[in-house]
Amino acid sequence: MKKEFLIPTTIILLTAVFGIISVVVFITNGKSAFWLSKKMKIGALLLTLSVTSCGRFKKPVVMCYAMPAPNSIYVNELEDDYRTIKISLDTSNILTGNIYVRTSDDFSFVIKDTLENYYQKDAILPLDGKFNDDSENFKIELDKNLKPGVYLIQIFDTKMNELDSAISIQQYDLEIKN
Repeated sequence: MKKEFLIPTTIILLTAVFGIISVVVFITNGKSAFWLSKKMKIGALLLTLSVTSCGRFKKPVVMCYAMPAPNSIYVNELEDDYRTIKISLDTSNILTGNIYVRTSDDFSFVIKDTLENYYQKDAILPLDGKFNDDSENFKIELDKNLKPGVYLIQIFDTKMNELDSAISIQQYDLEIKN
């Protein structure tokens, strides 16, 4: 069985068992401590599996019923702290990711240091050629001439020529290695 179907299948089976045990508890008028304890344990297990299956690790942190914010950005190269991107320009100069609940038609980025010196300003490119779907895969091409160090990459939901008055929708620490 595929990993994606294991938890949902387990939840369905446990729900059926929970229903059967609930009927037995009803028939015994709730006087059987054995069946009550089984019902409580199965119910607790169902709640635990349901809650843990909602989490999306390394995706926008959203619970099952909450929608992500418009133009939510996720970069595949993110470290486990969700704030840092580490990349070696010897290997690749491409960052990839996804935009969820896309509402803008243009996206761009800026790379700068802590002293506000700008090193790169460019457009974010959709992998399929056009930002036209609710969820879009994208790529960011980093300048191969960036020197090793720590920078800040800010992402905007505007065109490059509108960045001066724009507020970034996402920012990460960018650690360049060679």
